[in-house]
Amino acid sequence: MHLPRLKPGDPFPDTARAWDDRQPAPGLLAAGGALDVDTLQRAYRAGIFPWFSEGQPILWWSTDPRMVLFTDAFRLHRSLRKTLARFIADPHCEIRFDSAFDKVIAACATSDRPGQSGTGSCRRWCAPTARSIAPASRTAWRPGSAANWWAGCTA
Repeated sequence: MHLPRLKPGDPFPDTARAWDDRQPAPGLLAAGGALDVDTLQRAYRAGIFPWFSEGQPILWWSTDPRMVLFTDAFRLHRSLRKTLARFIADPHCEIRFDSAFDKVIAACATSDRPGQSGTGSCRRWCAPTARSIAPASRTAWRPGSAANWWAGCTA
């Protein structure tokens, strides 16, 4: 049960080496390294993401299975269609893409998640170090955001 320790600039291990369900943290791949634009680009392209709490080293994960939405195979079921129709009919509701990236990250970092352990699952990757890199990463490689808005405010 060896966990690779990365130095800044080190390559990521092969994602097949991530801990499996027999380990204490399935999907954990490595610890350490750097949380900068280049590292995040390499990580996301390989299906790796940072997820850690303040005071921990950067923890890198590659879970199996991962959720991948193949848009060409997506079927909009009747129940979701009804929900979307009600949402669209409400003049106070909007879904915006890439319109408030910093606000979305900040909201994720400060939102309580009742019923979840720790300080909120999103706070792990939205720790201050991750939030500080967000504006630079957006400029360099355009990560996206989607947010529900209610009466002109992020919901």
